[in-house]
Amino acid sequence: MKLHIVKPNQEAVENYEKAIVFNNDVNLSEVSDNECEVIMANDAVDEFDINKVGELVQKLRQKLRMGGKLVLGGTDIRILCKSIINDQISEKEGSSIIGSIKSASNAALIKQALESVGLNVLSTQITGVHYEVSAERK
Repeated sequence: MKLHIVKPNQEAVENYEKAIVFNNDVNLSEVSDNECEVIMANDAVDEFDINKVGELVQKLRQKLRMGGKLVLGGTDIRILCKSIINDQISEKEGSSIIGSIKSASNAALIKQALESVGLNVLSTQITGVHYEVSAERK
């Protein structure tokens, strides 16, 4: 199974099952443990309170099969702040970004969370103020 974790009103990638983030949770009751070959959660961290991200990572790891891949991403707070300070994005745009997310973290924090549940981090990509960390279950 290929699973895409999405925000409310967001479409899933074609040929992926869809699970919606709501109230610091994502309902994965229809997904068996060890069933997913791929989980795309490229915006999911933004929808969780920063103190709940560890629970999210554990929940997603439980659904990954051996050799399965997880992409987890969100807004990098350090890059966002630096971009505002250096006038790379306006204060208005920065405020809009902050207002649209529940929390902001950074790629290093997510990498650490993934490694803490035994996932092997494959890559980290940063585009603008957004990061994505790819990991594999060994």
